[in-house]
Amino acid sequence: VEPGIWPGEVSFLVRDTGIGIAPNRVSEVFMEFKRLESAEKLAHGQGLGLAIVQRIANSLNHELKLASIPGRGTMMSILLPMVEKTIAPAPAMDLGRMSGPGRSLKNLPLIFIDDEPDIRKALSGLLERWGVKVQVCATPQEVLSLFRNGKGTPLLVADFFLSDPMDGLQLIAACRAEMPALKALLITAHRDDDVMQRAQDLHVTVIHKPVRPAALRAALSHVA
Repeated sequence: VEPGIWPGEVSFLVRDTGIGIAPNRVSEVFMEFKRLESAEKLAHGQGLGLAIVQRIANSLNHELKLASIPGRGTMMSILLPMVEKTIAPAPAMDLGRMSGPGRSLKNLPLIFIDDEPDIRKALSGLLERWGVKVQVCATPQEVLSLFRNGKGTPLLVADFFLSDPMDGLQLIAACRAEMPALKALLITAHRDDDVMQRAQDLHVTVIHKPVRPAALRAALSHVA
């Protein structure tokens, strides 16, 4: 964090000392589902991180800047205004309950699958704080094994991309072969008409990334 050029501004910087990005490839790192060949060899991912960051920055009218030197590293920066404001502490609330009367997520059993370890950890932690009884899986095979052995739950929350030939919607369909009454929620950054039509045909509720906790909780309450 550094002072901005003008008074009342602050600049947030993220630097690395990695392989850097060639000038003619900089625009590509902000494309959805696009990963540079060099990055694919170093880390696992779906190519969504910077696309989501840029979308959020644009929606807030903040400019996201990137500077990179091949072989030396990359720096991302965003300039934000400083605001002096006293914020009253939020009243205590029961995270297990919805705003609607009688709606609760406490003891709600569900299976959650995502192939990204950090996302599994973050989202399962959020669900547990709401009182949800969540079983976390990393692969479609783990999920199918639970359902085929009679250990499935009435609700499945699945990411669309699973680093597997089977995507989230195909997994939901396969699980319904074992439990026809299965309810499901799909999490995806995809907005293609084909994906949305497939979800509609399967009567699957869709939550788009980036996932907002309030939207997720409302969707779970509605589906459950």
